[in-house]
Order: sequence, then structure tokens, then C-alpha cells
Amino acid sequence: MNTKIQGKARIERIKKVWTPEAHLHIPYGDEEITFAYPSFGSDNYQNLGKEILSKGLKLPGKEYASLLHAAYCSKLKDEPEFENVREMMRTKWLYPFLQDFWIDKGMYVIDDEYARGRSETITIKGLEERLRGGKDIKGTNVRISNDKKVRFAPKESDNYRLGEQTPEQLARNDMVIAQYLKEGAEQLAEVSASDIFGFNPYVYGLDITEGQVPELRFSALGDYGGWLRVFGCGYFGGGGSGRSFGVFK
Repeated sequence: MNTKIQGKARIERIKKVWTPEAHLHIPYGDEEITFAYPSFGSDNYQNLGKEILSKGLKLPGKEYASLLHAAYCSKLKDEPEFENVREMMRTKWLYPFLQDFWIDKGMYVIDDEYARGRSETITIKGLEERLRGGKDIKGTNVRISNDKKVRFAPKESDNYRLGEQTPEQLARNDMVIAQYLKEGAEQLAEVSASDIFGFNPYVYGLDITEGQVPELRFSALGDYGGWLRVFGCGYFGGGGSGRSFGVFK
């Protein structure tokens, strides 16, 4: 009997290769955007983003309002893929990749295309440089950069509102418009008024006072207890289980 040890026994688990089961074609302005289904999940914002990017997909941001509008308000809302979107809204956080930079004069929203989170320093000066040459979104007080990747909602606006509000107020809310643009805010308002939600929508964010240090957070969406929750205060330190879809390039 040969008792010589040739090496240690081992088992190599082969990681399942993610492949899309469906393409969700969603109207987006005058164009169409295609989400990859199923979603990805993680309890860490940056890890979730990196996982999506590793599959050759883009990260979604302000486009999420159009996906939710299709899942709650379109003729296809009873299809299993959209039922799954609504289930995720009830049980998880849905993560758009948007950085929310709160200052005493309002909030900046930045498209976080590479899930950088807090890995890079963000400054008011740098954001204002990116906004230089931009314009106000028509009918709002929200400034937007020429490349549409940075927006600013001023606190002095009459439509800068945290907390519970009507769907009509949500549609005009400059904070929500900074996150999801004007059409997106209107779509979220229509979602919040659907039969699935029994209460008014609720907007979460930070109220930074003069002299207080600005804070960087991230956006999220959820359905908790029949309220559409629009978050601008997700904490990069972790906590909470989030999911997100990739977007085909």
C-alpha cells in the first residue's frame, strides 16, 4: 500500500457565470434604455457597482425612475420581471448610482458612473467647475452641467422639500428633480399615486446648517409599508441589503 502523501485533497467551487435572462426595454425620454435582468445584490454600494461593471454593463442612475414607472404603471406591470422589481422595492434597497453631496445651501447630485462612492474627494469648488456653462432645468431652480452628470438644487427654492408630501409636490421637488431629472420626478410621482401605494411619498435627506461640514451620501429607492421612499442619505459605511440592475451599453 502506497502511503506517500501526494498533496492535499481540495474542492474548487466554480463560480456561476451571470448571464441575462431577459432584456427590459424601457422608454427613456425620446430614446430607449435596456436593463439587464436579473438584478445584482450586495450589502455594499461599491462592491455592487463593481460587480455590475465587471459584466460589461453600465451603472444605472437617474434612469431608474423610468424603470419603476414601467414596473408600476405600464401595461406590462403584471409580467414576472416587473413583479420582481416591485418585490425588491418592498424587501431591499434599490440602488441608483447617484452621489448626493449635501451642503448648507442645498444638494449636489453626481452620476457615479464607476461606483467610486467615497473613494475620491468631492469639493464644492470642483462641482461648481463642472457646472460652469450649464443651465437651469426648465421650470425648476435646478442647475445642470452641460454633460448632465452634475446637478444642484438650492435650499432657498420653494420646491426644496424633505419629508412626507403629495405626489404633486414630489413631481415639483427640486431635490428629486436633481436626482432623476424633471421627467423622472413626474414618473416617480405617478408611481407614488398608483394603487399599490396607500400613503403619500416620503423624501429623505440631510439638513446641513451654516458652518456644518458637508456630507456625501448616496441615493436609494424603496417601498416600506406602502410609502414610496426616495432616499438621498444612504450611508457608505454599509448596512442594508441593496440590489441594482445593469444597463446595456
